[in-house]
Amino acid sequence: MTSLVIDHRRPLDDEELSDLKNIFFMSSSVQSFKDEESREHFYQRWLGQYLDRFPDWIWLALLNNKIVGYIVASPDSLSILNDFKIPGMELFEEHYSRFPVGLHINVDSQARGMGVGEKLISKLSEECQIRKLPGLHAITSAGDRNNHFYRKNNFLFEYEAPFKGHRLLFMGKSL
Repeated sequence: MTSLVIDHRRPLDDEELSDLKNIFFMSSSVQSFKDEESREHFYQRWLGQYLDRFPDWIWLALLNNKIVGYIVASPDSLSILNDFKIPGMELFEEHYSRFPVGLHINVDSQARGMGVGEKLISKLSEECQIRKLPGLHAITSAGDRNNHFYRKNNFLFEYEAPFKGHRLLFMGKSL
């Protein structure tokens, strides 16, 4: 019998951090790097800085005590706009007051389709409601495989913007 638990304990130990990194890189659209420094920079930009700055905004999905997914969030995207320097983030500044909580979510490929992502989104939504935050958002590429996942989880507000030859998609969920 499988047991899925969404865990919010802190701080992360070295093994948990390693598991998160593995899931992050396995799920990433970028799979090769010119060197280890480039790989680490990529990790810091898209996950590491969230783990460092917002340790209270990390939830782990555990299946039989093994990490199979995670969600991390920033409670106020507007406040990190200049600090984090994430390319394209500035394109959606006007929507951050309505959907202030920015999230990053990844699930191990072996655990996809089991409701893991949905449960992680649900936990984050509960926390946002407790803190009286009006909504959350994800920024992805238009046409990516994850667009359906977000729509299925009530990210019903969408705004597209051109960015470096493709289109970024801001997807917001009201709470």
